[in-house]
Amino acid sequence: MDDGSGEEPFFLNTEEKSKDFVWKHLERMFLVNLAMSKIVAVYEEGQVECGTFCVNEKMAQIGPQLHNDQKLDLSLGRKSTEVYHYQLVVVGTGGTGSYYLKELGAILSSLTKEERNSYALSIIDGDRVEQKNLDRQNFLKDDVGQHKAMVLAQALRDHYGIEVRAYPMYIDSAEQLKVVFKQMSGAYYRRTVPILIGSVDNHRARQEMEKWFRQTPTGIWIDTANEFHTGEVVAAVKKNGKMLSPSRPYYFPEIMRSREKRASELSCGVINQSSPQHRITNMAAAMLALSATLGILRNGFLPYKIVYFDVFKGNAITVNAGAERGIFFEDSE
Repeated sequence: MDDGSGEEPFFLNTEEKSKDFVWKHLERMFLVNLAMSKIVAVYEEGQVECGTFCVNEKMAQIGPQLHNDQKLDLSLGRKSTEVYHYQLVVVGTGGTGSYYLKELGAILSSLTKEERNSYALSIIDGDRVEQKNLDRQNFLKDDVGQHKAMVLAQALRDHYGIEVRAYPMYIDSAEQLKVVFKQMSGAYYRRTVPILIGSVDNHRARQEMEKWFRQTPTGIWIDTANEFHTGEVVAAVKKNGKMLSPSRPYYFPEIMRSREKRASELSCGVINQSSPQHRITNMAAAMLALSATLGILRNGFLPYKIVYFDVFKGNAITVNAGAERGIFFEDSE
């Protein structure tokens, strides 16, 4: 377990500078998650194959496949003298979303103390916690029966002292997202950057998030999806109407053709019959989504456009430029 800094292991450093805390926190969570994935891989499948994850900030910024002339311009027009209001809306609080929010709370708490920028967080999910969720999601026994969004929002308020809005509902239209973002307005002198984080397993919800992304001149959409031990995280960016990094339907056009029922049309029993994901897989997807989120909040860069990962092998394959697989999609009806 090496954080790539060339310094002593992080657990020997008892004093850290405030400005480095959020990156160190994310690096630590990556390392813990990867170490756990090795144990799980051997225990469940006898696998010992191991790839390499790179959690060093500078290496993540450049990336093995990203040349200097291809570096994504994600400054969103920022200037050193300007202050920003980041609006973060998390849709879906199941396996990935619940782990993502736990660590995001710690990061936002630290950023709020050390920067002039402001941050607003909203959580959207119509699901309630069930007993079966405790195996793979970041909930406790006492949470059973309560709305997931409400439980997590209250936990973030209690533990990190940050302001959070909770919406116990399902996303059925892009207009709902517009309303949520509008309610998170910041001071008039701050530049607003809307960031949508999707961790749902319903394509109809993704269709509405895609509509929101298309209709938003400047915005970011980080979307996660995973199976039992594999998955992808897509980081899409638009700036002044120009697409800098494509959204998930570019890589998986079948999403926009889906006619499955919306989550609001399904019973609770049917909703919770989705394909199982391993707890470690959910954690890995959350950590990769956090790396993109923190890169944007702190330095205005993305470590990837899309990353494919396999937690049992410890592999993460990033795609930053060039001929990605997939085609441009058609509009949904």
